[in-house]
This record gives sequence, C-alpha cells and structure tokens, in this order.
Amino acid sequence: MADRVFGNHEKLQRWLRKRSRVLNQVPIDLLQSEAGATLVADELNRIAYGIVA
Repeated sequence: MADRVFGNHEKLQRWLRKRSRVLNQVPIDLLQSEAGATLVADELNRIAYGIVA
C-alpha cells in the first residue's frame, strides 16, 4: 500500500523515518504494534486521497 501511495520506494523510506506532524511520531516506530500499524495505514489513506489534517 505504501509503495503505491508514494510511487517511489526511496520517498517511502524517507517518509517512514521522518517524524510525522499528524502522527506526532516516526511512522516506522509505530509499525511495532497492530494499533500503530492501523494509524500508519490511516495516514497513508489520507495522503493517497489528498486529505489534509
């Protein structure tokens, strides 16, 4: 899903490692739990559909 949203693996890797203003955390750190992964997936959906938080 994330590769599809960003269309570029390098952009995705940068996003995963940079603190998100919306999530207030580094996305890759959230992927350690199911709840965190859901938050990341929700943010990716917002990005994909152009929804600004």
